[in-house]
Amino acid sequence: MSFMQNSDLQIETEKGFIKINDHFMTSEPEVYAIGDAVKGPMLAHKASYDAMILAAQWQGEKVAADYSLVPSCVYTHPEIAWVGLNEEQLKERQIEYITGRSMFSANGKALTAGEGEGQVKTLLSKDGKLLGAVIWGPEASNLINEATMMSQFGISNHEFGQMIHPHPTLSEAFMESVENASGEGVHG
Repeated sequence: MSFMQNSDLQIETEKGFIKINDHFMTSEPEVYAIGDAVKGPMLAHKASYDAMILAAQWQGEKVAADYSLVPSCVYTHPEIAWVGLNEEQLKERQIEYITGRSMFSANGKALTAGEGEGQVKTLLSKDGKLLGAVIWGPEASNLINEATMMSQFGISNHEFGQMIHPHPTLSEAFMESVENASGEGVHG
């Protein structure tokens, strides 16, 4: 434990990060910290999320930050994105899951764009809730939002399957992965 010193401020730090409470308050009265200055994923969208939660708290809302569904993206070619738990974490926690996959080589939009490399992999609980997802392929950084929303709002695989996805789109690959996990896939 150490202290960051700046004139009269003495802000407590730990392992290079500013220590905060659930309201982003530091050890110094009326000094707050968010984003890369505090522990958690070092991502710009996490910092924006911190700012939104802090603003809501200042407006009197009873909310707290939850980093369990922060999507991560790697902007390579093809892109890679993931959110939630991975298979190793599920096994460590002894959580039963089913796996769904959908290949971009079977997606009309991806093939038309010459982007047929990659896949969507979804991990669902036995009751159809999304536990985690990883996507590598075209527009993975955009498609991961399907997984984030499905998890955030507790949408089951059956409910998700009733949502209309436009055709042809890359988002159909995510839908098909979810459907394939539960054996409801039409396109296998």
